[in-house]
Amino acid sequence: MPAAREARARELLDEHAIDGEIGGFLIGSTVYPGAQGGLADLDLFVVMEDDALTRLPPRRRTMVVIDRGPPRRKEAEISRIPWRQLEQRLRSDLDICHWCYGFAVVLRDQEGRLGPMLAELAVLPEPVRQARRRLHFLELAYCRSKALSRSRAAEPMNVGALVACGSLAAVKLVAVELGSWAPVSHWTEQGLRHLGAPDTLLAQIQRALDGGGAEAVDSLHQSVIEWLDARGTSLHRHLPTLREWLFSEDGLEATRRWGSGVLG
Repeated sequence: MPAAREARARELLDEHAIDGEIGGFLIGSTVYPGAQGGLADLDLFVVMEDDALTRLPPRRRTMVVIDRGPPRRKEAEISRIPWRQLEQRLRSDLDICHWCYGFAVVLRDQEGRLGPMLAELAVLPEPVRQARRRLHFLELAYCRSKALSRSRAAEPMNVGALVACGSLAAVKLVAVELGSWAPVSHWTEQGLRHLGAPDTLLAQIQRALDGGGAEAVDSLHQSVIEWLDARGTSLHRHLPTLREWLFSEDGLEATRRWGSGVLG
Protein backbone atom coordinates (compact mmCIF):
# COMPACT_ATOMS: atom_id res chain seq x y z
CA MET A 1 0.00 0.00 0.00
CA PRO A 2 1.17 3.61 -0.48
CA ALA A 3 3.54 4.81 2.23
CA ALA A 4 1.40 7.88 2.84
CA ARG A 5 -1.66 5.77 3.65
CA GLU A 6 0.30 3.56 6.04
CA ALA A 7 1.67 6.67 7.72
CA ARG A 8 -1.88 8.02 8.08
CA ALA A 9 -2.99 4.71 9.62
CA ARG A 10 -0.19 4.95 12.20
CA GLU A 11 -1.15 8.55 12.89
CA LEU A 12 -4.76 7.58 13.56
CA LEU A 13 -3.71 4.86 16.01
CA ASP A 14 -1.49 7.35 17.83
CA GLU A 15 -4.25 9.96 17.98
CA HIS A 16 -6.73 7.53 19.52
CA ALA A 17 -4.39 5.47 21.74
CA ILE A 18 -5.64 4.53 25.21
CA ASP A 19 -4.31 2.48 28.12
CA GLY A 20 -4.33 -1.29 27.85
CA GLU A 21 -3.35 -1.58 24.19
CA ILE A 22 -1.13 -4.45 23.02
CA GLY A 23 -0.80 -3.24 19.45
CA GLY A 24 -2.61 -2.36 16.26
CA PHE A 25 -2.80 -3.53 12.68
CA LEU A 26 -4.31 -2.68 9.33
CA ILE A 27 -6.29 -5.24 7.38
CA GLY A 28 -8.86 -5.41 4.59
CA SER A 29 -9.11 -4.42 0.95
CA THR A 30 -6.44 -1.73 1.23
CA VAL A 31 -3.77 -4.39 1.88
CA TYR A 32 -5.12 -7.56 0.25
CA PRO A 33 -3.25 -8.80 -2.86
CA GLY A 34 -4.20 -6.85 -5.96
CA ALA A 35 -5.55 -3.91 -3.93
CA GLN A 36 -5.87 -0.75 -6.01
CA GLY A 37 -5.34 1.65 -3.12
CA GLY A 38 -7.23 4.82 -3.88
CA LEU A 39 -9.61 6.15 -1.25
CA ALA A 40 -10.83 2.87 0.25
CA ASP A 41 -11.33 3.38 3.97
CA LEU A 42 -8.78 1.98 6.39
CA ASP A 43 -9.79 -1.02 8.51
CA LEU A 44 -7.79 -0.64 11.71
CA PHE A 45 -7.81 -3.02 14.64
CA VAL A 46 -6.46 -2.30 18.09
CA VAL A 47 -5.77 -5.37 20.21
CA MET A 48 -6.20 -4.82 23.93
CA GLU A 49 -5.61 -6.73 27.12
CA ASP A 50 -8.78 -8.64 27.91
CA ASP A 51 -9.53 -6.88 31.20
CA ALA A 52 -8.81 -3.43 29.72
CA LEU A 53 -11.38 -3.94 26.97
CA THR A 54 -13.92 -5.26 29.47
CA ARG A 55 -13.69 -1.97 31.35
CA LEU A 56 -14.19 0.04 28.17
CA PRO A 57 -17.80 1.08 27.44
CA PRO A 58 -19.18 -0.61 24.29
CA ARG A 59 -19.63 2.73 22.54
CA ARG A 60 -15.86 3.30 22.71
CA ARG A 61 -14.90 -0.05 21.20
CA THR A 62 -15.60 1.04 17.63
CA MET A 63 -14.87 4.41 16.10
CA VAL A 64 -15.55 5.77 12.63
CA VAL A 65 -13.19 8.48 11.40
CA ILE A 66 -14.67 10.94 8.91
CA ASP A 67 -12.63 12.92 6.41
CA ARG A 68 -14.63 16.14 6.05
CA GLY A 69 -13.19 16.69 2.60
CA PRO A 70 -14.47 17.83 0.32
CA PRO A 71 -15.77 15.37 -0.51
CA ARG A 72 -16.90 14.15 2.89
CA ARG A 73 -16.18 10.43 3.25
CA LYS A 74 -15.45 7.66 5.70
CA GLU A 75 -11.68 7.58 6.15
CA ALA A 76 -11.24 4.76 8.64
CA GLU A 77 -12.89 2.50 11.15
CA ILE A 78 -11.02 1.62 14.33
CA SER A 79 -12.19 -1.52 16.12
CA ARG A 80 -10.88 -2.54 19.54
CA ILE A 81 -10.76 -6.28 20.15
CA PRO A 82 -9.52 -8.42 23.06
CA TRP A 83 -6.39 -10.55 22.85
CA ARG A 84 -8.51 -13.61 23.58
CA GLN A 85 -10.34 -13.09 20.27
CA LEU A 86 -7.11 -13.77 18.37
CA GLU A 87 -6.45 -16.82 20.56
CA GLN A 88 -9.94 -18.10 19.76
CA ARG A 89 -9.38 -17.58 16.05
CA LEU A 90 -6.29 -19.75 16.20
CA ARG A 91 -8.65 -22.65 16.97
CA SER A 92 -11.27 -21.66 14.38
CA ASP A 93 -12.01 -23.83 11.33
CA LEU A 94 -13.27 -20.86 9.30
CA ASP A 95 -11.13 -19.58 6.43
CA ILE A 96 -12.10 -15.99 7.20
CA CYS A 97 -10.52 -16.34 10.64
CA HIS A 98 -7.13 -17.04 9.07
CA TRP A 99 -6.64 -15.99 5.45
CA CYS A 100 -6.86 -12.23 5.94
CA TYR A 101 -4.14 -12.15 8.60
CA GLY A 102 -1.54 -13.18 6.06
CA PHE A 103 -1.77 -9.64 4.68
CA ALA A 104 -2.14 -7.67 7.91
CA VAL A 105 0.21 -4.73 8.34
CA VAL A 106 1.35 -4.46 11.95
CA LEU A 107 1.48 -0.78 12.88
CA ARG A 108 2.14 -1.00 16.61
CA ASP A 109 3.42 -3.93 18.66
CA GLN A 110 4.68 -2.65 21.96
CA GLU A 111 5.60 -6.03 23.43
CA GLY A 112 6.39 -7.97 20.26
CA ARG A 113 3.39 -10.29 20.75
CA LEU A 114 1.07 -9.17 17.99
CA GLY A 115 3.24 -9.83 14.94
CA PRO A 116 3.93 -13.49 15.76
CA MET A 117 0.28 -14.08 16.62
CA LEU A 118 -0.96 -12.72 13.28
CA ALA A 119 1.68 -14.75 11.42
CA GLU A 120 0.56 -17.92 13.21
CA LEU A 121 -3.07 -17.22 12.41
CA ALA A 122 -2.28 -17.16 8.70
CA VAL A 123 -0.54 -20.54 8.62
CA LEU A 124 -2.50 -23.52 7.25
CA PRO A 125 -1.36 -26.54 9.31
CA GLU A 126 -0.26 -29.46 7.15
CA PRO A 127 -2.71 -31.97 8.71
CA VAL A 128 -5.55 -29.55 7.94
CA ARG A 129 -4.27 -29.10 4.40
CA GLN A 130 -4.15 -32.85 3.77
CA ALA A 131 -7.66 -33.45 5.10
CA ARG A 132 -9.16 -30.57 3.16
CA ARG A 133 -7.50 -31.58 -0.12
CA ARG A 134 -9.36 -34.90 0.11
CA LEU A 135 -12.62 -33.39 1.27
CA HIS A 136 -12.90 -30.59 -1.28
CA PHE A 137 -11.97 -32.85 -4.18
CA LEU A 138 -14.72 -35.26 -3.14
CA GLU A 139 -17.18 -32.35 -2.85
CA LEU A 140 -16.30 -31.21 -6.37
CA ALA A 141 -16.62 -34.75 -7.76
CA TYR A 142 -19.99 -35.25 -6.03
CA CYS A 143 -21.38 -31.92 -7.28
CA ARG A 144 -20.21 -32.66 -10.82
CA SER A 145 -21.87 -36.11 -10.81
CA LYS A 146 -25.14 -34.87 -9.32
CA ALA A 147 -25.26 -31.79 -11.57
CA LEU A 148 -25.00 -33.99 -14.66
CA SER A 149 -27.76 -36.33 -13.45
CA ARG A 150 -30.05 -33.44 -12.42
CA SER A 151 -29.42 -31.77 -15.79
CA ARG A 152 -30.62 -34.91 -17.56
CA ALA A 153 -33.70 -34.77 -15.33
CA ALA A 154 -34.31 -31.14 -16.39
CA GLU A 155 -34.02 -29.68 -12.89
CA PRO A 156 -32.28 -26.30 -13.48
CA MET A 157 -32.54 -24.99 -9.93
CA ASN A 158 -30.92 -28.11 -8.50
CA VAL A 159 -28.24 -27.96 -11.17
CA GLY A 160 -27.52 -24.32 -10.33
CA ALA A 161 -27.14 -25.11 -6.63
CA LEU A 162 -24.79 -28.01 -7.34
CA VAL A 163 -22.68 -25.98 -9.78
CA ALA A 164 -22.31 -23.21 -7.19
CA CYS A 165 -21.29 -25.70 -4.47
CA GLY A 166 -18.90 -27.44 -6.85
CA SER A 167 -17.29 -24.14 -7.83
CA LEU A 168 -16.77 -23.22 -4.18
CA ALA A 169 -15.25 -26.64 -3.52
CA ALA A 170 -12.85 -26.03 -6.42
CA VAL A 171 -11.85 -22.65 -5.01
CA LYS A 172 -11.11 -24.17 -1.62
CA LEU A 173 -9.28 -27.13 -3.13
CA VAL A 174 -7.01 -24.89 -5.18
CA ALA A 175 -6.23 -22.71 -2.16
CA VAL A 176 -5.38 -25.55 0.22
CA GLU A 177 -3.45 -27.42 -2.46
CA LEU A 178 -1.31 -24.29 -2.77
CA GLY A 179 -0.83 -24.19 0.99
CA SER A 180 -3.29 -21.49 2.02
CA TRP A 181 -6.60 -21.01 3.74
CA ALA A 182 -9.24 -20.10 1.17
CA PRO A 183 -9.62 -16.38 0.41
CA VAL A 184 -12.64 -14.41 1.54
CA SER A 185 -15.46 -14.53 -1.00
CA HIS A 186 -15.16 -10.91 -2.17
CA TRP A 187 -11.45 -11.43 -2.91
CA THR A 188 -11.61 -14.90 -4.50
CA GLU A 189 -10.00 -14.07 -7.84
CA GLN A 190 -7.20 -11.90 -6.47
CA GLY A 191 -6.53 -14.37 -3.67
CA LEU A 192 -6.16 -17.32 -6.02
CA ARG A 193 -4.03 -15.32 -8.45
CA HIS A 194 -1.75 -14.33 -5.58
CA LEU A 195 -1.25 -18.02 -4.78
CA GLY A 196 -0.28 -18.75 -8.37
CA ALA A 197 -3.42 -20.47 -9.65
CA PRO A 198 -3.24 -20.67 -13.47
CA ASP A 199 -5.43 -18.43 -15.60
CA THR A 200 -6.96 -21.41 -17.40
CA LEU A 201 -8.25 -22.83 -14.12
CA LEU A 202 -9.57 -19.47 -12.97
CA ALA A 203 -11.39 -19.14 -16.28
CA GLN A 204 -13.09 -22.50 -15.71
CA ILE A 205 -14.18 -21.44 -12.23
CA GLN A 206 -15.52 -18.16 -13.65
CA ARG A 207 -17.44 -19.99 -16.37
CA ALA A 208 -19.12 -22.22 -13.82
CA LEU A 209 -19.99 -19.28 -11.57
CA ASP A 210 -21.41 -17.39 -14.55
CA GLY A 211 -24.11 -20.04 -14.90
CA GLY A 212 -22.42 -22.44 -17.27
CA GLY A 213 -24.52 -25.30 -15.95
CA ALA A 214 -23.63 -28.95 -15.52
CA GLU A 215 -21.32 -28.91 -18.50
CA ALA A 216 -19.28 -26.12 -16.93
CA VAL A 217 -18.77 -27.93 -13.62
CA ASP A 218 -17.92 -31.09 -15.58
CA SER A 219 -15.20 -29.15 -17.43
CA LEU A 220 -14.04 -27.57 -14.17
CA HIS A 221 -13.72 -31.00 -12.58
CA GLN A 222 -11.59 -32.19 -15.51
CA SER A 223 -9.44 -29.05 -15.41
CA VAL A 224 -8.80 -29.54 -11.70
CA ILE A 225 -7.74 -33.15 -12.33
CA GLU A 226 -5.34 -32.05 -15.07
CA TRP A 227 -3.91 -29.33 -12.84
CA LEU A 228 -3.39 -31.75 -9.95
CA ASP A 229 -1.75 -34.21 -12.35
CA ALA A 230 0.61 -31.49 -13.54
CA ARG A 231 1.55 -30.79 -9.93
CA GLY A 232 2.37 -34.44 -9.36
CA THR A 233 -0.55 -34.94 -6.98
CA SER A 234 -2.20 -38.33 -7.20
CA LEU A 235 -4.73 -38.48 -4.35
CA HIS A 236 -7.60 -37.86 -6.78
CA ARG A 237 -6.63 -40.95 -8.77
CA HIS A 238 -7.69 -43.29 -5.98
CA LEU A 239 -11.42 -42.62 -5.57
CA PRO A 240 -12.20 -45.87 -3.69
CA THR A 241 -9.55 -44.97 -1.13
CA LEU A 242 -10.89 -41.42 -0.88
CA ARG A 243 -14.44 -42.65 -0.35
CA GLU A 244 -13.24 -45.05 2.33
CA TRP A 245 -11.47 -42.14 4.04
CA LEU A 246 -14.62 -39.99 3.84
CA PHE A 247 -16.52 -42.39 6.09
CA SER A 248 -13.63 -42.96 8.46
CA GLU A 249 -13.41 -41.11 11.76
CA ASP A 250 -10.96 -38.64 10.21
CA GLY A 251 -13.12 -38.09 7.14
CA LEU A 252 -16.29 -37.51 9.13
CA GLU A 253 -14.43 -35.05 11.35
CA ALA A 254 -13.13 -33.19 8.30
CA THR A 255 -16.64 -33.05 6.84
CA ARG A 256 -17.99 -31.64 10.08
CA ARG A 257 -15.28 -28.99 10.31
CA TRP A 258 -14.80 -27.84 6.70
CA GLY A 259 -17.57 -29.39 4.63
CA SER A 260 -20.08 -27.34 2.66
CA GLY A 261 -22.95 -29.65 3.52
CA VAL A 262 -23.16 -31.55 0.23
CA LEU A 263 -21.54 -34.65 1.72
CA GLY A 264 -23.08 -36.33 4.74
